[in-house]
Amino acid sequence: MNHVDLIVRAQQGDQEAFEELYRSCYAPVYRFALTRIKSPDDAEDTTQDVFIKLLETLPRYRQQSPSLLPYLFVIARNKIIDHYRKRRPEYDEEELWKLASEDPTPEEAAMIGEETAQTIALLNVLGEAEAAIVRMKYFDGFSTAEIAAVVGKREDAVRQILSRSIRLIRSHYTSRGSH
Repeated sequence: MNHVDLIVRAQQGDQEAFEELYRSCYAPVYRFALTRIKSPDDAEDTTQDVFIKLLETLPRYRQQSPSLLPYLFVIARNKIIDHYRKRRPEYDEEELWKLASEDPTPEEAAMIGEETAQTIALLNVLGEAEAAIVRMKYFDGFSTAEIAAVVGKREDAVRQILSRSIRLIRSHYTSRGSH
């Protein structure tokens, strides 16, 4: 989606243009936050913080690409880091009881645990940066250009990392299957 015109209009004070930017970018930014924070409420708060920051920086924003998403993902990443820095464990007994009563059945837990363990094991053969890039591409649905903007690399470098990572995962997976 091309956001250039909307950004220019929003910079000129057009509130409807900003609202359209918000509507078109909210879902991907929210998914990005949710996959990293895991709490829907905290992910929603983080997403709101991203758009507040966009509103604050909009007068100085210079369009780098037709999509605004890479810029928003960078802001989101920084807000997520802030979230974890100031987070302290808070235990609400009522919430803990509610969580305990929503546990999956033993069969569901076993299936979820097995699938999660397999996925984590495959991503663990990668370095932290490579695993993050694979997650962004295949779990979050980012384009190569968006990933490049978020991680601060060129698109061809991201494609190489993805290719090497998939080959490594595939070779590890096939070698485990032959044992």
